[in-house]
Amino acid sequence: MADPRSSTLGPVPPDPKFLVIQQAIEKDPTDSEATLQVALETLKPEEQEAFLKWLSDWTLWNTHRAVQRVEPLSNDQVQTVLVAVDWASPSSIADFERKVYGPGDRTGISSPKYLGQDNSYRYYLELDLPLQDVRNDLRGGAVEHDSVVEMRSISGSKPPFQYGFRLGVLSYVFHSRSMESVDLESLEKAPFFVYLDVVKKGVWLVMTTSTEDELGVQIPLDERCNPWDHLPSPQNGRVLFKAMPIFRSIDEIWRVSEDHALFSPFALSSTFPAWLTPWLAEEGSVNTAIANAGRGAPAAA
Repeated sequence: MADPRSSTLGPVPPDPKFLVIQQAIEKDPTDSEATLQVALETLKPEEQEAFLKWLSDWTLWNTHRAVQRVEPLSNDQVQTVLVAVDWASPSSIADFERKVYGPGDRTGISSPKYLGQDNSYRYYLELDLPLQDVRNDLRGGAVEHDSVVEMRSISGSKPPFQYGFRLGVLSYVFHSRSMESVDLESLEKAPFFVYLDVVKKGVWLVMTTSTEDELGVQIPLDERCNPWDHLPSPQNGRVLFKAMPIFRSIDEIWRVSEDHALFSPFALSSTFPAWLTPWLAEEGSVNTAIANAGRGAPAAA
């Protein structure tokens, strides 16, 4: 297991419900002790011990990052740093994360990045790296990647991309042509993450498997749910999906025109129908895939 102070994913909870409990405690820091005691009563004795150990590791990780705040970057600066990342180099990735996301509370670390529009709604990428529910089946001795995850389809089919870095979340705001300015203070989050395929460098929308209610409680989504029901844009006969490529290359994000259609013909023609879930990735496998792509070698099956 990597040093919990160094991973941008944070220490991985051994049980997904630990993450829900931690988020509930974080939602009400003024009464965290009471919330913790109530939560512990719902766990078995052996689960309590495991949860407290994980919570201690997570607190250490979060505290370590909180004392190293950095100044937010402009979009041009983010572009420069992101395009220059060597995804096979831990030091290059760490430098990118420190500059773009910063440690600790990363709210407002940079301005939302415009991605495109659809039916009077403007869509944005909000750069953030909250604690992720990442699954783990790495065997003993395997070295996990601190930042990149392996994407797997819950259907068992081959995923559209294997190794991804979560750039942030998809947000939207209504904006008609008659409105003078865009009210970014009114951005609302959609249940979609924005991932960078670190091998082929494409950018993907990936639907989450749950939504969050007003109290911060995670509500699982049905596998058969219609993604368009969770977006402000109407479906209008468009294909159902759980993942969708929105840019062929990360470079394209910084060349988006005001009238660019987020759900372009390219995006809608390459959708993936099954949910993708993040798993801890083995560092050597990630680096091998990146090296093979650089040489033009075929990706591993």
